This record gives sequence, C-alpha cells and structure tokens, in this order.
Amino acid sequence: MAIEEGMMKKDPCKGIVIRCDTNVLTKDILTKEEIERLLLTRYKQERPDIQRAFVFSLYTGIRFAI
Repeated sequence: MAIEEGMMKKDPCKGIVIRCDTNVLTKDILTKEEIERLLLTRYKQERPDIQRAFVFSLYTGIRFAI
C-alpha cells in the first residue's frame, strides 16, 4: 500500500523467498485431557508457586530457556 500511495519507491520485500522446512522442528502439544490430568496430579513436596507458573506456561506458551 505504501508503494501504491507513493510513500515508498521500492518494495523492500521484492525478491525475498520464504522457505519452510517441515522436517526441522516438530512440536507435540498436550491435549485438554492431558492438561487436566497434570493439574489434578499431586505429589510429595508440592509447591503451589511452581504449579501456578506451570499452569501459566501451559496456557500462554511461555517456556523456560537457558
């Protein structure tokens, strides 16, 4: 649209090719039932703060990375 409106002279994306290799990364996701089962699981030395962080990460996609 910026090119059509005369705000840009040249398309900065022209000539760029996006390729997706579907074999590089495969990611499994948990089913609703698996999530519910995890949330109902109790164990010795349970920490509510860690459980809340885990639930938060399940529903937001945030993950721990070093």
